Amino acid sequence: MNLNSYQRKVIQDLENYLSHLQQCQGNMLTAFSSYWRDAGVTGVKYTNHIASCPHVCFKVPTAGGKTFIAVNAIAPIFDFMQNYISDKSKLVLWLVPSLSILQQTAKALKDPAHSYHLHLKSLFNGRVNIFEREEVLTGASFNRDSVRDSLNIIVMSFDALKSTNKDNRRAFKENGALASFAEFNDTSHDLSDYDSTALINTLRRMRPVIIVDESHNANTKLSTDMLNNLNPSFVLDLTATPKENSNVISYTNATALVKENMVKLPVIVYNKQDEYSVFVEAKVLRERLEQRAIQQYQDGGDYVRPIVLLQAEAKNNQDATDYEKVRQTLIDLGIPKEQIKIKTANIDELKGVDLISQECEVRYIITINALKEGWDCSFAYILATFANRSSETDVTQLLGRILRKPYARKQNQLALECSYVITASKKFNDTLSQLSNSLQMIGFGSKDVRVPDENLLGTDIPDLPINNTFDLTQPSLPENPIGNQLRTNSYQSSVKNNQALEEDTSDNLFQIELAVQDYQQDAQAQDLDEINCQEIAQQDGVKKGIIQMNRYPMREKFAEETLGLSLPKFTIKVQSSGFFDSDSQLLDRVYLLRNFKLSNQDANLDIGNIDSEIWELSVKDSDDGSDTRLILDRLKQRDIKDLIDQVAQMTDMSQIKQIENSIFNSFTKKAFYPVDDGDLRFYICKIVSGWTRDQRLSSIKNLATVAHLFKQKIDSLMNEHAAKQFKYLVDSSDISTSPSFQFSSMLAIPETFNLPLDSSLYEKEAKANSLEVDFITKLVGLDNLQWWHRNLGKGKGFAINGYLNNHYPDFIILTKNKHLILLETKGEDRDGSDSIYKMKLGEVWKNQANLLSHQTGYKYSYFMVFEKESKLEQAYSFSQVLSLISKL
Repeated sequence: MNLNSYQRKVIQDLENYLSHLQQCQGNMLTAFSSYWRDAGVTGVKYTNHIASCPHVCFKVPTAGGKTFIAVNAIAPIFDFMQNYISDKSKLVLWLVPSLSILQQTAKALKDPAHSYHLHLKSLFNGRVNIFEREEVLTGASFNRDSVRDSLNIIVMSFDALKSTNKDNRRAFKENGALASFAEFNDTSHDLSDYDSTALINTLRRMRPVIIVDESHNANTKLSTDMLNNLNPSFVLDLTATPKENSNVISYTNATALVKENMVKLPVIVYNKQDEYSVFVEAKVLRERLEQRAIQQYQDGGDYVRPIVLLQAEAKNNQDATDYEKVRQTLIDLGIPKEQIKIKTANIDELKGVDLISQECEVRYIITINALKEGWDCSFAYILATFANRSSETDVTQLLGRILRKPYARKQNQLALECSYVITASKKFNDTLSQLSNSLQMIGFGSKDVRVPDENLLGTDIPDLPINNTFDLTQPSLPENPIGNQLRTNSYQSSVKNNQALEEDTSDNLFQIELAVQDYQQDAQAQDLDEINCQEIAQQDGVKKGIIQMNRYPMREKFAEETLGLSLPKFTIKVQSSGFFDSDSQLLDRVYLLRNFKLSNQDANLDIGNIDSEIWELSVKDSDDGSDTRLILDRLKQRDIKDLIDQVAQMTDMSQIKQIENSIFNSFTKKAFYPVDDGDLRFYICKIVSGWTRDQRLSSIKNLATVAHLFKQKIDSLMNEHAAKQFKYLVDSSDISTSPSFQFSSMLAIPETFNLPLDSSLYEKEAKANSLEVDFITKLVGLDNLQWWHRNLGKGKGFAINGYLNNHYPDFIILTKNKHLILLETKGEDRDGSDSIYKMKLGEVWKNQANLLSHQTGYKYSYFMVFEKESKLEQAYSFSQVLSLISKL
C-alpha cells in the first residue's frame, strides 16, 4: 500500500513545515508564519495551545485515509525530533474519540498482515510494538528496553487519561509493572502529586509524540489540559473540520479524493412523500445497484454488494419509526431476515460479521446513531433516513459512512461511483441544507450534492425547485403535512405498487449515471493547486489573522510562447523495464550513490580533543508569552557520570557495541540515504574498534560532537563519490539534459517585488533583496530583454538538479533572440564553497542544455554575478554581465 498523490502532498507539507521549524531554531510562532508565507499565504498566526511543543493539524476530508497518512507522518517527526532530544525513545500516543475507532485503529495497527503494520515495520526496521491502555498498565512487553529499541504506539481514547472516574485514575497511581522506567532519565518532568512509577509520569518522562485522531472532538479545556499533562514533544491533529484555533499546515480538498477514487461522489438525494415510500425507494434502488454490481463482477470488475443504512429514531420519541418497526417493514416487503441487521448502542448484530466477504448476506443495516466515526464499510451506498428530528451531528456521521469507495478503485459501473440519500422531508430545502452542512462538516461541500430531475420510481412528490447542484439561496417550500392516515394509505398503495416496480425493466439509473459522468469530468478539469489555494483563502474562521492569497497571472504578451517553453533538467539513463535496453529519468543524487559502500571507504576519523556536552530538549517562553522556543539544555553531570560508569564496566567488545548503537541512533533515519543501516553500522564499528579505551569513554561523554564528526566524514565521502560519478556519467553521455520544467500560468507569492516593471514575466514577481533589486533595475534597461522572472525556491521554482543538492538560481531571463539565462546573484561575503559548486553545476548545465538548441530553438547560459569584482573564476560583476547579456 503506497501513498497516493494527495497523501504524499500532506507528508511533503509536514516535512516542509519541519524544515521551517529547524531553520527558525525551534521558534514555533515564527516557523508557522514562515511556512505559510512561502506558500503564498500571509497573516496566519500560530495558536500556542501547548507551551512545550509544536502542535499542528492536517485537514483531510472523511474517507481520505487519515490513519495511513498518520502512519507515514511518524518517521519524519521522529527524524526531526531526534536532532534535538538526546534520548532516542520512540513513543507515540495515538488518541481516539470513541471505542469503535479505538478498536478499529488498534486492530489494524496490531495486525501483522495489515498494510498499516507492514508499512510501520518498513519505516522502523521491523521494530514496532502496538499497545492498548490495559497492556501498558500491566507492563505486558512494555518496558524500558522495548521503548529504547523499537517504535512503541499506545492507542487510547481521549478519556483514558482524564482522572474523572475510578478506572481512569489507575493511570495516576503507583504501578510496579512500570518500575523499569522509574530510574530512567531526569525525573524533573514528573508530576509531584503522583508516584514516579505512575503511568502518567512514565509517559511524561519519555516526551511522547501524540497523534490526535478526529481532533475536533478534543477541543475543550479539559482535553488541552490533558495534552499538557502528557508533556509531549510533538502533537499532530487529524480532522476533516479544523477548529478556529487549529494550526493547520496541510489542506486536502475533496476533489483530490475524487481524483484518487477514495469517495463515492456526488451524493444523489431523493425526497419521498412519506416514510413508507422511503422503504420502497431504498429497496428498489439497492436492487438496481446490485444488478449493476453483478454485471460489473461478471465483466471482471470488483465484487460489490450494495448496502442500505436505515436511520431510525429511538423508541422514546413520540410516533418515531424505531428499529423494530423498520425491520418488520423490510420483512413485509419480502426482504429475507438474514439480510437485515441492527446496530444500536444496545444491540450489535454486526459483531464478528465480515461485511466485505462474498459469503455475507447483509444488505440492510438499521441504526439510530451507533454507526459513528470509526465504523467503516465501503459497500454502504444508500442512507435512508426517517429521523426528521435527528441532530445534524448524527446525520453527518451517518453520511460519512456511505462515502468511502470500494477498494479505493474506480468502479466500472457509473451508478456505483456515487452514494445516495433517501428522505421523507416536509421541508426538502431544509433537508438539503442540512445535508450540505453535513458534507461541509466532513470536508466536502454543497457542490457535491445532486438532486435528480425526477423521482426514481416515477411516483408523485411535492413540487420542488430542481438544480443539478443544490443552491442554498432557494426559498423553502410550503409545508405539506402528512398525517397518520396518509401514511396508512401510502403503505397500502406502495405494497400494491411494489411488485409492479420490481417487474419494471426500465432502468431509471441512466439519469444518475449522466450526472456522475458530468461531476467526474468537472472534477478532472479542476486544477488541484488552484482549488487548494482557494480553499485556504476561504478559511475565514480557521485562523485569527486575515489570510490573503497573492496570486498573479503570467503577462498575456508573454504567455503564448512561455507556457510552451520547457527548461532542461539533468536526466540519467537507467535500465528499462520495457522493450528497450535503457530509459531516462530525472537525475536524483540517489542514482549516483547506487554503488556507494561505506565498508569500502577509509576508516580514518580523528576525534582529537573534544569538549562538548550531551543535550536534551526543553522549552523556554518569553516573559510576555509571545515567543515559545525549543532550546537545548545540557544533561546534568550526574546523568553523564552514570552513563560513563556503566560503559566503563563493560568489556571491550561490549563497549564497542554500545558506542556503535549510541552513534547510530544519533542519526535520523535518512541521514545518509541510500546507505543501508547494516553498512552504516559496520562502518561505525570499524572506526570505533580502532579507538583506545580512553577514546571510547571520551566519545560517550561527548556523543553529540562525535556523532557530528561522523556525519561530516560520511557526508564528505558520499559527496566525493557523487561528484566523481556525475562527471563520469556526463563524460560517458549517460547524463544529459531533457526539456522538463514548465512555467505555471499563475504565480503564488507571499510578498511582491517592490518595483512595477513591465518586462517581468508575471504581473507581479516575488520579493527580492536590495542587491537583486539593484541588478534588475539595471537589467530592464537592456533593449534586447524579452522578460525576466524572480525564480522561486524550495521545490516551487526551477532547480538545476545537481549531484550534491538542487540549485535554484535567483533569476531566469529570456532575450529577444531566444537566449535563456539562469543567473545567480551573490553578495561580496558569499564566495565560499557553495558558490564554487553552483558555478561548476551551472557550467555543466549550460553545456548540456545547448546540445538541445537544435531541438528547442533556444540557447542557454548560466552566470554567477557579484556586485563588484570577484576572486572566483568565471564569475562576473554587474557591469560585466549586463554588457554580456546585451549581446545575447
